[in-house]
Amino acid sequence: MSLSKVYKQDASFTPTPLVQREIEEVDHQELQQEPVDVNEAASQPAHEKQPLPEPEGAPLPQESQPAEEKIDIQALQEEAYNQGVADTTAQYQRQLETVIKTFETICQKIDETRNSILERYRGDIINTVIEVSQKIINQELETSRDVVAQTIERSLEQAIPSEEFIVTIHPDDLNSVEHIKAGLMARIHGLKNLIIQTDHAITRGGCMVESKACFVDATIETQIASTKEYVEEITPPLEDGEISGPPESLEP
Repeated sequence: MSLSKVYKQDASFTPTPLVQREIEEVDHQELQQEPVDVNEAASQPAHEKQPLPEPEGAPLPQESQPAEEKIDIQALQEEAYNQGVADTTAQYQRQLETVIKTFETICQKIDETRNSILERYRGDIINTVIEVSQKIINQELETSRDVVAQTIERSLEQAIPSEEFIVTIHPDDLNSVEHIKAGLMARIHGLKNLIIQTDHAITRGGCMVESKACFVDATIETQIASTKEYVEEITPPLEDGEISGPPESLEP
């Protein structure tokens, strides 16, 4: 029995089946393909087997990319620190060398100035030393009675041995010499006679000793003059270019 309904006398009515079936047409060429022999396909070598088709839409394998190198922050900081230390050390080294050169130049200038002053005022310095020494000696002569006795004894020891000596002194020293005369004659070997005479030209503390064989001038003036000559000998004039060198350079 048909489920279709028929409406007669209706021109716009179109019959529609309630159950529809789609019959797909089969390609006769596919039906006519030869059947596949399973045993023959299994016996084929592996390299002759056809690859299986890949499913559509599957993502292609991506080539492995090398991993990015990691940045060592600590190593960079340490390298920057070491470089900063090296730069600072080099800068200070240059500054130190400049200071040392300046110091050497100053020392050389000081030596040149010192030598120039010594050369210019050398005579004045020696004369000043002698004058000060003479004042000290004169002060000592006024307060000490043993000076003339020591002067006479040293003069007799330096003189050529003789049995008799004439000693000239200042009148103010006569009393002191008379007290030591006997002791002097006993200490001087071979001395038998010691004649004492006075002269105001002789400065106190000094004397002149005379014998038939020698003469010894032991006056204060002569002793000071000898001292001055000695000082001049041990402090010779500075020659041109004789300048003390600067101190040795300092190592950092």
